[in-house]
Amino acid sequence: MSRTRALALTLAIVVAACGSDEGGGGAARAGAPLVFKDAPALLMSIDTLRADRLGCYGYTRGTSPQLDAFARECVLFEDVYAPSCKTAESHMSLFTSLPVTAHGISNASDRLGIPLRELCDNRLTLGQMLNRGGYWNTAEACGGNLLPQMGFARGFQGRFDSRLRDVKDLVDATLQQVDAGRAQERPLFAFM
Repeated sequence: MSRTRALALTLAIVVAACGSDEGGGGAARAGAPLVFKDAPALLMSIDTLRADRLGCYGYTRGTSPQLDAFARECVLFEDVYAPSCKTAESHMSLFTSLPVTAHGISNASDRLGIPLRELCDNRLTLGQMLNRGGYWNTAEACGGNLLPQMGFARGFQGRFDSRLRDVKDLVDATLQQVDAGRAQERPLFAFM
């Protein structure tokens, strides 16, 4: 079995289910720390990929056999919409559960004169919440506008590497970080 297949079988595409600090699986009371289940979690984001061209979403031309097989073993969300057409905006909404207008992060561009903005300190990220829940977090991304300086790396004890590279290198780096995370003897969250 390949390492990629092993990863696919052992990690589910879920953000860990949470409950109150008193157990019971209900919503946490205001101000109470969240307690996360110990299941490992992998969150994969494939930027600019059209769902209507994937077999797991009904496309019949065989464009995505590996993703389709992976989706059969995972949670597949069918009604999900990006809050923006911009990478940084959508991903920061994913990382904070906030609309774009609340987190204020947008793609940066030296060429277009758009400055890099950092997430306000009073905004919690997915990495920080998972860290509070006992998770060891790591992330491997392909550059773009998922920059640590914007606040994306908050709460990640493992590496947060975001640079342009081949997808094979990205997967290999993620697998290396998963191995490092498993050695921590804590629940693992990996973003790819």
